[in-house]
Amino acid sequence: MLLNSIPFLLFFLAVIIPYYTLLSRSRKAQNVWLLLASYVFYGMADWRMLPLLAATTLAFYGLGWQIARAEATNPMRASRLTTFGVVIGILVLFGFKYLGFCVEQFTALLARMGLHVQVLTLRIVMPLGISYFLFKLMSYLIEIHRQHIRPETDLVAFSAYV
Repeated sequence: MLLNSIPFLLFFLAVIIPYYTLLSRSRKAQNVWLLLASYVFYGMADWRMLPLLAATTLAFYGLGWQIARAEATNPMRASRLTTFGVVIGILVLFGFKYLGFCVEQFTALLARMGLHVQVLTLRIVMPLGISYFLFKLMSYLIEIHRQHIRPETDLVAFSAYV
């Protein structure tokens, strides 16, 4: 759905009108509504991207809490958890964005050396905005580790943020 299309305008109005009218008295209800609408919109591109978004959101939410707890008692563990979260984020990003390219280049290199290999290529769906939401999640962990922010207590609010 293009952002400058009539279907997007109708979807936007269907989200924004209840958000500011029917749900205006409850921040929690607004966040639930916004989260549901976001997942519907994200899933309209390809529903197969939704599990990755949900899994990374849950994983980084939990890591944020673990880092905050460890920061008070074991700063070295907090550093390791932060590093682990950043590495996981980079690996997920690499896997979806660059793995296919690297396999193709490695296969081409082997072919130039006279070694012809048959490689099964995976048709991985590229999640929309994967760089954006993974860097957002990684920065969340880093800011918790630096004690610039506290971890979010409300999973729905955190998920809507992501």
